[in-house]
Amino acid sequence: MKSCGTCSVWGGNFHTRIDPDVRPWGCCADALMDLPDAFDGNRQMQASDGRDCPIWAPTTPTNRVGIGSKDDAMNAETKVTGTDLVSAVESDPGLALVNRDAFEAWLIDLRARVDGLDQDMTRAKNRDAIRSAAADTRKEKAKYDRSRLELTKGYREMTAKVNEAGKDIDAKLEALAVQIRAPLTEWEEREKARVDRCKTIIAEIHGAAIVTLDDTSETVRERGMRIWTIEIGDDFGDQAGEAEQAKSATVSTLQSALARLKREEADAAELAELRKIQAERDAEDEKRRAAEKAIEDRRDYARRVIEHIRQCGLGMIDGKTYPYIILIRELEEKIVVAEEDFGDMAGDVERARVETLAHVKAAQKEQAERAIREAAEEAAQKAQRDAERAAQIERDRIQAEHDAALAAEKKRADELAAAEAKRIADKAREDAEIAKRERNRAHRAKVMGEAKIAIMAAGAINEEVAVAIVKAIDKGQIPHVSLEF
Repeated sequence: MKSCGTCSVWGGNFHTRIDPDVRPWGCCADALMDLPDAFDGNRQMQASDGRDCPIWAPTTPTNRVGIGSKDDAMNAETKVTGTDLVSAVESDPGLALVNRDAFEAWLIDLRARVDGLDQDMTRAKNRDAIRSAAADTRKEKAKYDRSRLELTKGYREMTAKVNEAGKDIDAKLEALAVQIRAPLTEWEEREKARVDRCKTIIAEIHGAAIVTLDDTSETVRERGMRIWTIEIGDDFGDQAGEAEQAKSATVSTLQSALARLKREEADAAELAELRKIQAERDAEDEKRRAAEKAIEDRRDYARRVIEHIRQCGLGMIDGKTYPYIILIRELEEKIVVAEEDFGDMAGDVERARVETLAHVKAAQKEQAERAIREAAEEAAQKAQRDAERAAQIERDRIQAEHDAALAAEKKRADELAAAEAKRIADKAREDAEIAKRERNRAHRAKVMGEAKIAIMAAGAINEEVAVAIVKAIDKGQIPHVSLEF
């Protein structure tokens, strides 16, 4: 593929990004746009051809331009100015995506515009201007995103077609490869199964040679016969030698083990018989010792029972004192003498029981007689005490009646004296009240008489009217006037 020659952003790798149904070759900037009318993909692009290309500009003297090459652009007599680039990017944002110099020029212009905004945020107009500038910048970003999608649409669609075709081709070729290889695969699987089966048999042969402590001559004989009957056929292939060697070694090992186990089992059987005889002897000895121990145990039991009987004779059971009736019941009912319990000492136990029982009953009888005597003596003493107590009660009653009579007489005398004292006190209080009332009446009469005389002296008022006025004042019938007694 030939490059157009003077466009620095041209490359043959853009060929697949051009729709092959439209044109086989193309410019990177025009991959998704109309190409210049004069461009045919085979000749060098001339300055006169650049009128339709958004990133093309003529140069001198060779009539070439390459704004993608910074050196060529700087050395060209006719240069593309920043204003031209900004105008080109404003009219076609896709230009900034393929020419970074164009985008940087446009960005510098945008920064210059926004840097001039007033930064005084106390004014609403400035805040609105900055808010609007930020929103416009985000809109510019969205515009570049749309241009990017438009420029890469053909490439993405072609990539999708190629990937889909590649997946289909991969699947079909893989299926064909599997089909072609099927006979070999089947043979390999059969061969692997054969080898695995032979390895399993060889491993089983090797494993059979292991003799454990749990093995007997019978299990070793059975395992040896099973290994001996294994046939090493042609299917073992190159493993036949290993299998034969393993079989021979295992059979030899098992034969040796079988002979050893037979000897050990014979020795074990002889030892078991000797142990059986010894066990029978030990059993007889144990039986004899048990009989002797049983006799001794019965004697010990008899001696403990005799001691218990002796304690009963002393009036105690298990260290506690009990009445004779309990002791007799213990000796008569609870202590039962039987030969199987006491052996050759049964007679001794019975003799001790009878003697102790007679002793306890005699002691009980003596206690009863003593109790009768003591009861009679106690009754006589009680009768005497009761008589003395009755006599004392009678004396106490007479004294109490005498004391009560004296107390009643004294009470009556005290009541009479109190009544007389009360009468005298009441008479004295009454006389004092009468005297007080008389003094008060005389004082009031004196004050009222003086008031009457004063009223009569104050004007031509007779005594009768003055008395009426004084009485009215005394009764409070005249407002704001009172007598002071």
